[in-house]
Amino acid sequence: MVFPIEDTAHPDYNDSFIKTPDDYYKIQSIDPTKSPRMKEVLRYMEIVANECAKTVALMGFVYGPLGILAMMRGAENLFRDCYKHREAVIKAEEVITPVLVEYIKAMAKTGVHAIVMDTLFASQSIMNKKMWMEIEGPFTKIMADTIRECGCMPMVHNCGNGVYFDVQIEMMKPVAISFAYMPDDCKDAAELKLKYGKKTTLAGYVSPAAYAFLGTPEEMKLECKRQIEELGKDGGFILATGCEFPPNGSLMNAIAMMEAVELYGKY
Repeated sequence: MVFPIEDTAHPDYNDSFIKTPDDYYKIQSIDPTKSPRMKEVLRYMEIVANECAKTVALMGFVYGPLGILAMMRGAENLFRDCYKHREAVIKAEEVITPVLVEYIKAMAKTGVHAIVMDTLFASQSIMNKKMWMEIEGPFTKIMADTIRECGCMPMVHNCGNGVYFDVQIEMMKPVAISFAYMPDDCKDAAELKLKYGKKTTLAGYVSPAAYAFLGTPEEMKLECKRQIEELGKDGGFILATGCEFPPNGSLMNAIAMMEAVELYGKY
């Protein structure tokens, strides 16, 4: 792992864990409650839940199995392997998904209210809809079902372009989808609200780069106002950035988002 001072931690892609397709078969199960980084995330979540769960909505976060493999293999190589070595990829998912299920169960015990699954591959940015349904869709259903069985709400985050809302709703039945761009079958926010506004809660979609990082507080407020007017009618909308608030983004812009909700988000 590489831990930049002012950016998100990421794997060292020059020294990937999976170097060849044969390495998919070498992946072994681990205990997420004892794994050093996962154990620390669980402890952090427990502390926050003990302090805030009675007054603030708290969400855990977990990647889908393809997201995990992308960090082990590199996204480009993984995408190629999905075509040329599909059996190996699926075999690895069959090892990884039970670990993620145990991680979800441990997250639920901390007291969070919802758990967000990151399913970036379910978008036109990466792979076609049919392939995603065949390779990752069934595993995300297992994860979502586990979240519900644990008494939490399943949610989805997908900041890819042309998100597949339809099949993700079919597989996971999430209470909310966090997105950065329009779904593949919607031309604009109005169509998105009409088509999916009653099927799930829409969470998004302020650009982290354009507004959280580069924008001014006033620009942030105006963009939030626009999105609230577009998607907030009759409820079912959570104002949020389309992906993580950047580590080097201005906290003044985060404050501006909260102020925009107070100004324009009242019913």
